[in-house]
Amino acid sequence: MSSESLSPTNLESVADGLSVVKRFHDDYWHLVRSVEDSINHQKFAQADLVLCTLGPILGSAYHFRQQSARLAVARGQWAAAAGICEQLLQVNADDPITVGLLLSAWAEMGEFQKALARVASGPPQLLTADWALERLFAALNSQDKTGLELAAALRCAAQLPGRGKLWTARMRRLAGDYAEAEKLLVPLARSRAAPPEAHHELALARLHLPTWHQHIDDYKAMIAAPETPPAITAQLQRAVSLHGILSSAYRRGGRCAPDFRLPDSFLEVVFETARNPMYAPEEARVALVGATMAAGGAERVLGSAFVGLRSSGTFNAEMWLYSRDAALNHDFFLREMDIDRQHPESCLELRFDAAPEPFAFLPPGPAHNARAVHAMILQRRPAVLHAWQDTTNLECAFAGVLAGVPKIILHPHNMRPELVHKAPIAASLRRGYLALLQRDDVHMVFVSEASERDYLDWLGHSDRSRCHVVYNGFELPRKLSPEARRRARRELRRELGIAEAATVVGGVFRFHKVKRPKLWLDTARAVLRQRPNVVFVIFGDGPEFEDARKHAEKLGISRNVKFAGRVTAADEKIIAFDLLLHTSETEGLPTVLIEAQAVGVPVVAFGTGGVAECVHPDFSIVCKGDGVEEISAAVLKMMKHPPEPKIAAAASRDIRRRFSRETMVARLEDIYRL
Repeated sequence: MSSESLSPTNLESVADGLSVVKRFHDDYWHLVRSVEDSINHQKFAQADLVLCTLGPILGSAYHFRQQSARLAVARGQWAAAAGICEQLLQVNADDPITVGLLLSAWAEMGEFQKALARVASGPPQLLTADWALERLFAALNSQDKTGLELAAALRCAAQLPGRGKLWTARMRRLAGDYAEAEKLLVPLARSRAAPPEAHHELALARLHLPTWHQHIDDYKAMIAAPETPPAITAQLQRAVSLHGILSSAYRRGGRCAPDFRLPDSFLEVVFETARNPMYAPEEARVALVGATMAAGGAERVLGSAFVGLRSSGTFNAEMWLYSRDAALNHDFFLREMDIDRQHPESCLELRFDAAPEPFAFLPPGPAHNARAVHAMILQRRPAVLHAWQDTTNLECAFAGVLAGVPKIILHPHNMRPELVHKAPIAASLRRGYLALLQRDDVHMVFVSEASERDYLDWLGHSDRSRCHVVYNGFELPRKLSPEARRRARRELRRELGIAEAATVVGGVFRFHKVKRPKLWLDTARAVLRQRPNVVFVIFGDGPEFEDARKHAEKLGISRNVKFAGRVTAADEKIIAFDLLLHTSETEGLPTVLIEAQAVGVPVVAFGTGGVAECVHPDFSIVCKGDGVEEISAAVLKMMKHPPEPKIAAAASRDIRRRFSRETMVARLEDIYRL
């Protein structure tokens, strides 16, 4: 800058320039907050571009860029996050925060070789970034087909100089293999030259084992040691405190502790003993609590129940959600059902603050969820707390029992949790449900008789007095005249680029392994061998979407399969199908089968879970087997002998009556009155 540019006559313009930079600084943070609120990706991209341009002007441009990377990771913009991080690492190659953000992005993108190589060559501080490594290992363990998994990460750890064994054990712990981590750490901790970190790692690994309570004296000694980091000290103090609570509860109950497994034993004690007679509920207020309103079957039923209860007016229904994040599609049915606009005062988002005791005795995620529900209960005072889906059920029950809500409804939406949850989570759910079913203020609602039988068999619980079956109910697409149906079918096929005379087999599902998209495509290939002109259309997306596309290419059927992606109002587009094919491994009560039959589209499905309860026997086919041969034969049979119009009309009327929103709401209101 020349001396002339700094002359007194220009000082005012310099000051103006500095004020512009100051305003940009303030506007940037306002923009970050607005992006987090409104998820305006266009604004985010513009802000990132401005940061690149003005970087030399702003003294802390590196920090701003790092915040952009954080925001991109939080919003699932993995490629953008990786690009920002790689630029930042050219400035500071050993910044563990930036490396951690890059690892997270690479893990989500499937760039495992690059991520593991970075772990091996990165700074030692990186190994304290649990959040990044946990994300990497979770991605590794979910990608069996890569052949890398944890073994490759362990090989990288072994290459780290000096403390390879310690970091190998750390990676075992972060990957959830606590017993193996303990096995590796015990000899390290016993050696004379053991670093303090070896003892810390051993204590953290043992906190996740069933024998955690046998090491209370070690935890106390470590808490008193000055070299123990504050974060670890806090975890050990909670363990010591929790051990005292559980021991006291078991003594008061006059019985020996069955075990001190976490969080199962603590949940069990709270569910068996907590009583709060001082709670004063608001008469007729019902809180429906769900994690999100994303594009899923249970979420849709939650929205339908909320809208129906509000229309009925018998109860003052509210909906509480953990998240309404538009970037993560958590507001899908809020928009689809116009709930935000019509009921803004009754659709509330939970606020997540610090989780003090007793919530802190739960794992971090459930602790914050239960704390948020508890705070909302004390503010809104519902007379009925109605939780939706398994993990939300236990979190809400914990909050509701502590607060003293007089009626708690637990509403799972599938078959037994073992089919969809990992073993430790399923075990915790089982103990929690069994303890809750001993209470007279807790009821369970199942979506089908098959679901009820399966849950109670899994629980080993025979008392059905507070168990109820309530079929899912919806505002189904309006019934069309034959001419209107033909016109709608013709227009939808035109949108999809399908000939009006073509035979179309459709599917509507989330691309997840439990829905078995590859089996769906294998069935398509088997059908195409005999009917090569059939067109297959799938609405939906999910984690297995790209794998399914590649599988279709491998099978050589890509020309006959249209991956239409996620669409709004999928129930209204089913009318373009000649039949609907469903190959899910497990279902409580599949919504899409109800919707298809309601608009006159027959179904071919495996008889898993509650499928038989929502499939009209004269109109659709339920396969007894579970393989491609059986279901492809059923599809070909349906094509050869489609149902007559009179049968289709009768089936549609029956489905609409049994699975209407009004029928579901009436049943729920009866349960609320009990």
